Order: sequence, then structure tokens, then C-alpha cells
Amino acid sequence: MPITTDEGFSKYITELFSAGFRAVIEPDNFVDTCTLSLSRFPLGTGFKKSVDWGDGLFIEYLDNTNPSAVPTGTITVVSSESPTFFRLTTNTYTSCLVTGSETLTSLSGAFQNKSKLTTVSFDDLSALTGAQNAFSGCTGLTSLTLPDMTACTNFSSTWSSCTSLTSFPNIAMGAPGAQLSSTWFNCSGLTSFPNIDLSNFTVSGGNVWNGCSGLTSFPAIDLSGLTTFTRMWRDCTGLTSFGLVNTAAATSFSEAWDGCTGLTSFPLIDAADVTNFFGAWRDCTGLTSFPLLNVTSGTDFEDAWRNCDSIVTFPALNMSAATDCSNAWRDNAAMTTFSVTDVGNSTCAGAWQDSGLTGFGSVDLSGVTSLDSAWLNCSSMSSFSPTDVSSCTDFDLAFKGCSSLGSLGNLQTEAGTDFDEMFSGASSLATIGAIDTTATTNSSPNMFLGTTSLTSPDAATQTSLASAGGFDFN
Repeated sequence: MPITTDEGFSKYITELFSAGFRAVIEPDNFVDTCTLSLSRFPLGTGFKKSVDWGDGLFIEYLDNTNPSAVPTGTITVVSSESPTFFRLTTNTYTSCLVTGSETLTSLSGAFQNKSKLTTVSFDDLSALTGAQNAFSGCTGLTSLTLPDMTACTNFSSTWSSCTSLTSFPNIAMGAPGAQLSSTWFNCSGLTSFPNIDLSNFTVSGGNVWNGCSGLTSFPAIDLSGLTTFTRMWRDCTGLTSFGLVNTAAATSFSEAWDGCTGLTSFPLIDAADVTNFFGAWRDCTGLTSFPLLNVTSGTDFEDAWRNCDSIVTFPALNMSAATDCSNAWRDNAAMTTFSVTDVGNSTCAGAWQDSGLTGFGSVDLSGVTSLDSAWLNCSSMSSFSPTDVSSCTDFDLAFKGCSSLGSLGNLQTEAGTDFDEMFSGASSLATIGAIDTTATTNSSPNMFLGTTSLTSPDAATQTSLASAGGFDFN
């Protein structure tokens, strides 16, 4: 109901303005209905708030009623009763400046998908505990003034897709044990990020800076409490340098830097406890070198460096605990030298496919279970040293298209069950020291297709090796 501006009400408003919650909100127009929410939990406690819709008259609303009207000017919302929750419900606002906000405990979804908002300001969020989706989808937001948020525990998608933000305030944020998840996801307009202390955060759902394609560098932020870095900086295509981030507790780097095409180098970060490197640096096409990281705990390296096609020499990482190296170095066209000596008891399907290797040295392959397409189309590889592949069952397409390969040693292939197209197109291959296909139950008619230079084994023996039941050539 409208409240007139008599002496009593004037005193009431003066008190509200001096000591209570106050939001000054600019509507997008004076045609559409505007709705907002201001409440105190638990509901049903007689909470009151008053709204001036632009005509100078305040209307009082009780408890959990959501004020709604067509404004005639600047909207002012006031309350002296310690509200705990505030939200703009309709996408009909361009700015919101809030003072006296020290009692708010939740901004969950407060401005979510309010794409017309350009400016938001708060003076005190010291009691805030939940900020999930608070500004998510505010694609028009260009000015953001925030105080410290050190009591807040949930920052899930808080500023996700704020695509027009170019900078972020250097605020203190996060209570002990707080959560980061998609917090700045797809903030593609950010060109820099402050060195915020994030050491209190211990929970991550990943994707924290995923899609921040405008960032050109990233500071050495303390993320020592986080274990999961899944897709953390994925598709940050503008990054050219990356700081020595504290990753001391990390156990997963799954797709962490996937698609960071602008990175030319990478720091010696702590990866000692990381087990999951799936797709970690996939499509980092600008990397010309890679550091000697401690990856001794790593088990999953599938796609880890796939299409890092500017790396020339790959370092001697200790990968003896690996269980999956599928496609790990696939499409690394510039990689001529591979220095890893042990890839553990892993599957290496497609591991070096379409790479630029000129030779393959003393790599321990004795525990490898699959070499399907492992060196497919490695047309520059002229030498190959390993012989112990005794645990491998799948050799399908292993050396197909290795047109520069001249000879192979005494291959221990007695566990092999699939040899189809194993040497197809290896047109320079002249000799194989030994090979055993007796474990196969199926024929492999294209096993030696196009091996026009192969004399040992001879044509008759090749036919026996490729037949069902196989042959032991030694």
C-alpha cells in the first residue's frame, strides 16, 4: 500500500537510509513490469521492505511478497530489518547499487541471466555464504564493484558467462573449505586476472576459467588446497604465458589446459601427486617445448599432448606408472625425438600416430597391452629399437604407413591376437628379425599389404603369418 510522506514516515525513511539496506536500481524502460525479491530467512517472521518505483512514494511489502510494478523512474528499495536474500527477478534493469548489505547471506541466482545489467555495486558482503550463479549470464556487465567475500563458501558459476567484463577486482574471497566451480567460466572479455589469494578453496568442480579466451597471461595464484583441476583453463586461447600456480595438492589435470593454443612454454608446476592427465595439454599447438615435470604418479595420459604440433623434442618424463597412453602424442607433426623410456603397463593405441618421429629409441614396451595404430602414418620414422612387446595383444595398424622404416628386430609378439594391416604400406621395410602370430584365431589378409621391399620373411612365410592360427617366424 502507498505510504504518504507525512512527518512520521519521513523519520522512518531517514532511519532506513542511514542504517538499513538500500538498493538504487535503474530500470531498462518504463513500459515493462519490474519484479524483485528481498527477504529474510526463515520466512514468515514479519519481515518488511519498502519500494519507491520512481514516483517518490514508498510502498510497503510484507514478508516473502515479491514487489512488482511498472516503474516511472529510478527504483529505490529500503529495509531496516536485516534482509538475508536479494534478487532481481526480471531482466528489466541496467544498474543496481547496494549499500547496507552487511546482513545478506545469499546471492544465489541474484542477477542470473540479467543480460541488460551493466553496473553492479555492493558495499559490504561480510556475511555472505552463498554466491552460486549470482551473476551468471550477465553478458552486458562491464562494471563490478565488490567488497571482500571471506565468509562465502560457494562460488559455483558465480560470474559465469559475464562476457563483457574486462577486469576483475582484487578482493579477498573464500572461507576455509570453499568451492570453485565454473566460477569465471566463459568470461571471454577478461584481459587480465588479479593474483587473488585462493588458498582457502579446497573443492573444485572444474571449469573455473574455462573459455576465458581474452586472458593473455595468468598469475601465480595459490591453488594449493585444490585437488581437481578438470578443464580449469580449457580454451583459454589467448594465453601466451602461464604463472607458477601452486598446485601442490593436485590429483587431476584432466583437460586442464586443453585448447590453450597460444601457450608457447609451460612452467615447472607441481604434478607429483597427479594421476589423471587425460587431455591435459591437448591442442596446445603453440607449445614448442615441455618441461621435465614430475609425473611419476600419473596413470591416465590419454590424449595428454595430442596435437601439440610445435613440440620438437619430448622430454624424458618418468611415466612408468602409466596405464593409458592412448593417442598421447598423436598428431605431433613436429616431434622428431621422443625421450621417454618407460610407458608402464599401458594401452598405447594411437599413441604416436601421425607424429614426426624420425626414430623410436629404447622405450620399454614390455608391459604395453595395445599398440593398435601406435605409429600409424609415421612416415619419417626410419629406425625402431624396441623388441619386447610380449604383453601386447593388439597390433592392428601398428606400423601402417611407416614408409621410411627399413628393418625391425626380433619382435616378441607371442601374445598378439590381432595383426591386421600391421605393416601395411611400410614400403621400405626389408627385414623383420622374428615375429610370432600363433595366438591369433583370425586371418590378417592385409598384414603385409604394400610391403614391396620385404624379403625376410619371404612371401610364403608372410602368408603363413597372416593366416588363421598364424606362424612362428624366428
